Amino acid sequence: MGTAVGTNENNAKKYINILNDSYIINDISNFAFSLKENVRNTHKLYVADNGIINAVSYRFWDNKAKLFENFVFNELQKQHYNEITFAGNNGECDFVVKKRFEYQSIQICYELTSENSKREFAGFNTIKDEVKISKKTIITYNQEMQNDDIEIVPAWKYFFRN
Repeated sequence: MGTAVGTNENNAKKYINILNDSYIINDISNFAFSLKENVRNTHKLYVADNGIINAVSYRFWDNKAKLFENFVFNELQKQHYNEITFAGNNGECDFVVKKRFEYQSIQICYELTSENSKREFAGFNTIKDEVKISKKTIITYNQEMQNDDIEIVPAWKYFFRN
């Protein structure tokens, strides 16, 4: 990552820690029960305000999906989960959240379509062997349905009921 921003790896980590400590960004790690694995695993960064993403990113593509995922992360933080991680071993489950002793897996998809539904549903398989999941949810912009044991719900409804 250091070379991507024109510095070395140690400086990049230092800057990320400064931004994380000042609550400008949040650094979440890949799900692991071991603290040692957690430190070594990959990480994802989320920004405290979507306006920061708009201010510093290039607009060569439509980034509403990334902005939506960032928005959902910030709202999940307000739900007082004990942990928010992600599962990215074979595919990716956007969020694995823990409240008390229950784990939930959450996929974020701005719009669920025939082109992306297979990938979104497969994301739940990345965590199923590591921990017992009590609930599977796909949070969308404005779609709602049930698909077997997976609830598909719009963001506004998910956050207003929790």
